[in-house]
Amino acid sequence: MSVKNDYETTLIVFGPPAPSPSSAGLTTMPFDWDDVLAYTTDVRVRIRHKWVGGLYYFTMIGILSYTVIYQVFFLQGYLVLEPVIGSVRATVEAARTTAPIATLPYCEQPNQLRLPGIIQLGCVTFEPLAESLLTPDIGILVGTRLSTTIQHKNAACSEYAYGCDQWLPQLTEAARIDEFVGNIDLATVYIQHSVEPAGGLRTVTSDKELVDTFSPPSQRVVKLEGKGTSDGPTKLTGGDVFTLKQLLDAAAVELDQATNNTISTTDPFNVTTPRYSGTTVRVMIEYNSQGYVYKVEETLVQSKRETVRWQNFTHRQVDDIHGIQFIFSQTSNVYKFDVRTLLLTLVSGFALLSAARTVADMFVLYVSPHREAYKLFVQKTTPDFDPDSEAERALLAKVLARKRFKRDNLLSDEPTCHDGPGACSTRLLDHAH
Repeated sequence: MSVKNDYETTLIVFGPPAPSPSSAGLTTMPFDWDDVLAYTTDVRVRIRHKWVGGLYYFTMIGILSYTVIYQVFFLQGYLVLEPVIGSVRATVEAARTTAPIATLPYCEQPNQLRLPGIIQLGCVTFEPLAESLLTPDIGILVGTRLSTTIQHKNAACSEYAYGCDQWLPQLTEAARIDEFVGNIDLATVYIQHSVEPAGGLRTVTSDKELVDTFSPPSQRVVKLEGKGTSDGPTKLTGGDVFTLKQLLDAAAVELDQATNNTISTTDPFNVTTPRYSGTTVRVMIEYNSQGYVYKVEETLVQSKRETVRWQNFTHRQVDDIHGIQFIFSQTSNVYKFDVRTLLLTLVSGFALLSAARTVADMFVLYVSPHREAYKLFVQKTTPDFDPDSEAERALLAKVLARKRFKRDNLLSDEPTCHDGPGACSTRLLDHAH
């Protein structure tokens, strides 16, 4: 039946009475699952205007294009970098040919003029450093300067006495000798390395993707890259065998170039060089599907190592070695398809689709010349919940009563009315007629 008044039209539908819980053999529940699991959604308004719809769909197509074309295909958002683990071993040997000492400007000779900016010392061959060039865990030190010091046992100190120097330098002119290692630039550096995926042992697929020193020469391409290879990576024909000069040239390191990194107190020209103070070069081995690339880069860290060459009860000889320290690391440039990475790329991109609706809403409410007309359909205004007059209070109470009436009739089995039993009966009677 339909009941009409000055404010609203309400439709009340009567059906067969619902069975009572007792008649159905059920117990009364303390809550209604329909209320507990109720779903709340937003009201959507369909605006029939080509410019508003065009703006929305244009923005959405742009976001989809950004996600699919740029994120997925251009940035390869479906691939994941395969981490690797491995080991590196490096050794150094003396140059195969001996250069005349007259051609080595850093080697001090009789009646030789001192060149500005060049530190000159006596030169020795490579052999005295053989015991001092043991390969550490992460790299190798190629000595360029050897300082030899003779020390004597301090008789005034008991063994392991705290605060007492056990060994003292000899106070003779020959107690300390500084010498360069001659022809070290042409020393041969051998590098061996193995690699495998970090997730476990090699598989058939991994063997095809990761190539190291132990792979057949026909299956690997070896390149050298650094600041000194401005034309791009240099392809190597000798595999993993280098000269020291070849590695330093790639890193743009000049052994006899003066630097202000550290002031040398022994040089009257008050300069130092990488040959004198030493330096550190990082060597990163980057693996790809065709082979690997040696990427070299110099740091400002000087390098040296002290070792005891011999010792007896009264004297010992200490070698202080400065040189070129190579620090090795291994990294991967091999990518593989990963479903989870693809899903994350797509989900993060599709999450931006909400921005298309935000752009359209901003245009409708604040930019469009019809924004005031749009607001009549998009926005709903409530009465003043902080009324300042009796008329506003009466309007608020009337609207709230109307809202409660509609809600209660939806949720209850029998119609209810907040205007009193008489008014509710009158409405039902009018609706029946």
